[in-house]
Amino acid sequence: MDKKIVFFDIDGTLYDLANGIPVPESTRAAISGMQKNGHLAVLCTGRTISELEPELCEIRFDGIISGCGTYIEYREKELFYETVDNEIFRRVVESSRAHHALPFLEGRYHVYFDPAGEDAEARQISRDYETLVAERVRPIRGQEWEASKVTIQLRKGRMGEKEQLMREIAADLDVIDHGHALECVPRGFSKASGIAFLIEQLGIKRENTYAFGDSANDKEMLAFVEYGIAMGNSSEEILSISRYRTDCLTEDGIYNACRRFGLIG
Repeated sequence: MDKKIVFFDIDGTLYDLANGIPVPESTRAAISGMQKNGHLAVLCTGRTISELEPELCEIRFDGIISGCGTYIEYREKELFYETVDNEIFRRVVESSRAHHALPFLEGRYHVYFDPAGEDAEARQISRDYETLVAERVRPIRGQEWEASKVTIQLRKGRMGEKEQLMREIAADLDVIDHGHALECVPRGFSKASGIAFLIEQLGIKRENTYAFGDSANDKEMLAFVEYGIAMGNSSEEILSISRYRTDCLTEDGIYNACRRFGLIG
């Protein structure tokens, strides 16, 4: 039997910690089962390495594609890492502040953002990041940054400025629109570009590739692999373009699909 490789998004696919939903035991069993059958399980996320939570590190993935393809490792060996020039980040930070948006520079070791001050909305957004990255937080001001992407959180009262901000950022980076946030990555990078790099390195045929996802930055990944599987809780956009779909995260979606595609018994 040919070796298969399966790629997993995090939020909304492996778990939904924002709503108190941990990784289901059935998902853990599916990942372990496919590995016992000789297949590979790879984390494929928009988050950078510094933003991975301990719960994910407990799962023995064979590889990690993080930062939308800007960092790739296989069995704990780094294969690739792309960073963004600091001058580009300076322009992005200036544009974000001009539109009253909050930039978060995401790197392998740190996430850079400024203290929220007295602004209640900014404080809540910052708390979410501080919970995620804890001691890996660094301020934007007065730093040289080691980072591969930036997420810009938009203010509720400033959504009308989003299109202009996107145009300004697009002069330097590719922009993925998440509605309330803009995920900005180096030109040509995506989860799909990371997958293409890794399967070439491992000599795995594209016909043996699978992926699970649910949101905007999963589009290229789900379209690139042979079997792009949308979670039942995916956005309408993802559900409308995906060739395959499974049940929701909370309904053993990953386990059920792995059985259906013969990855586990």
